Amino acid sequence: MRDQTGTFSLPKWRLTRWLTDTGQDIPLDLRQALIASLFGTLPIFIGGVVNTVLVAAVAAVRQPDPVFVSWFAFELALCVLRTYVITTAFRAAAKGKETPTDPYIVLAVLWGFGVGYGTFISLLSGDWVIATLACLSSAAMMGGICFRNFAAPRLATAMIVLSFGPACLGAVLSGEPIMLLTALQIPFYLFAMGKAVYRLNAMLVTTMRAERDNDHRARHDLLTGLSNRSGLMAALEQKWEMVRQGQTALLYLDLDGFKAINDNHGHTAGDTLLKLVGERLSRLLRPGDHAARIGGDEFVVLADRIDPTQAMRFGERLIQEVSAPYTVDGHEVVIGTSVGIATAQSGVSSPDQLLRQADLALYEAKSQGRRTCCIFEPKMETRLQARHALEADLRRAFANGEFELFYQPQINFAANEISGFEALLRWHHPERGMIPPAEFIPVAEDIGLISLLGEWVLEQACHEAAQWPRELRVAVNLSPLQFRSGTLMHCVRKALATSGLAPKRLELEITESCLLQENEETLSILHQLRRLGIRIALDDFGTGYSSVSYLRNFPIDRIKIDESFVRDICSRTDAFVIVQSITSLGSGLMMSTVAEGIETEEQLLKIREAGCTEGQGYYFGRPKPPRELLEFLKGVGTEPAGTAIGAVPLGA
Repeated sequence: MRDQTGTFSLPKWRLTRWLTDTGQDIPLDLRQALIASLFGTLPIFIGGVVNTVLVAAVAAVRQPDPVFVSWFAFELALCVLRTYVITTAFRAAAKGKETPTDPYIVLAVLWGFGVGYGTFISLLSGDWVIATLACLSSAAMMGGICFRNFAAPRLATAMIVLSFGPACLGAVLSGEPIMLLTALQIPFYLFAMGKAVYRLNAMLVTTMRAERDNDHRARHDLLTGLSNRSGLMAALEQKWEMVRQGQTALLYLDLDGFKAINDNHGHTAGDTLLKLVGERLSRLLRPGDHAARIGGDEFVVLADRIDPTQAMRFGERLIQEVSAPYTVDGHEVVIGTSVGIATAQSGVSSPDQLLRQADLALYEAKSQGRRTCCIFEPKMETRLQARHALEADLRRAFANGEFELFYQPQINFAANEISGFEALLRWHHPERGMIPPAEFIPVAEDIGLISLLGEWVLEQACHEAAQWPRELRVAVNLSPLQFRSGTLMHCVRKALATSGLAPKRLELEITESCLLQENEETLSILHQLRRLGIRIALDDFGTGYSSVSYLRNFPIDRIKIDESFVRDICSRTDAFVIVQSITSLGSGLMMSTVAEGIETEEQLLKIREAGCTEGQGYYFGRPKPPRELLEFLKGVGTEPAGTAIGAVPLGA
């Protein structure tokens, strides 16, 4: 019956439970706080009991008969006993042990009885000095009881009646008619004080509930009911000794694909999904674990009594459970999650540092392809610094014009000619030289630069392609984020209008990640592009989900077969069979097929044997900058149907 900080025990005896019952449905933590308030502080307690003992001592000196001497002896013994009990209770509470709450409450009632008994016998003694002193002491004690013990109104009322009620009977039996007025007044005093006790208790409980609710709101996320960042840091502080001993791990979770849910289904659906994730996390917690939501789609789990190996297994389980499908507003939605883990074994000096290390591990997990789990290593700090430097350089690069498009030819096998070129973005870093797109494109997406960069690529590619022979196409890659920006159609129309390029000469390449969330907006954009006369190619087909339904549900003109199959087509039969199946599927759906990454003549022969209609790769030519490409095109000449390549590769 103690909370984790070690409070005073709740009473167990039937009588003491009844005396301390407020008559309200009060949570355990508030009941413990109310009981703790009954103990007050030692100085206040000593002041009350010493006053009573001194009054009894004065009465025994003035009236040294057995009645007053016995009252003094009773008060003195009670003082010693109560002092022992309360000091024992304070020591036990400080150590988190059981406290003698029941004896303490019973002795408080007996103390009230002793005060009232002394007042009664003083009024009957005929010594009005003693009577006055006893009545004043009793009235003072009544006020003290009211304002010290109103946390337990029944107990306070009983002590008030016992301490001052006998004065009413003593006034009647004193033999002084004038005292009858006092006898008439005392019941009203008792009633008023009792009423005040209950009102004060109601105010106290209301205030404690409000403080408790405010504290809960301050430390908990209103949407999921889990702790928020403040609650997490409080839990970390509390568990810090366990963390330092390597007994606690912090698992930092970030939901993959949550923004798409918000964009496609609305923020209400997103909030519902966050609640469901919070519920799953709560069910996965073990005794002693603690879960928190500290950001939009970021969650943290503090796992107790766990080593790094167990933490990794727990993280993998969290990924599996959180990534299972959800039903939101009648729709099945799927998200993923990545997990970063930090423990004291990685060397931490504060909760903030532990959280930062888990965040670094999370970033590493996301950079490895998401839906993975990583534990912090010191080298991650170095990689993060490099990432921040790359972000800063990337922003400057766009402003400084450090980007350039290179163009790689695409070959039509049947006509034995160049059918077009794919625009490939290159970054000329002033210090590091050429940085590959695979390194900086994901960063541009993360920092919100991809829309501006994508718009520049479209305009530049259309402008440069307009200078080629009229039948050559230009293929431009699109990021999934460009579909969500709301400006893609405007950017495409603007690029075509300013360059004068015919729409049929523009081909836009998309990956299946653009199609994973089949929604009306994406489908509408693709159909608008098709109505303009623009061709749509599905890039990297054969990897990821590669759902055939994409080819049926979306307006696709060309299928680009991923280079991983081309690389293995000469050495693995299954690669050849897969390429052959894709080309057969494309032929049946009236779609051309392009094999990427052809580097040798042997690969070319196999690709043509499998039925591909077009090819692309170093065998035909490496990507060229615009000036070199124009010189090349002038060298081979132009023909109405395209640019002839003869029977030899285009060279480097």
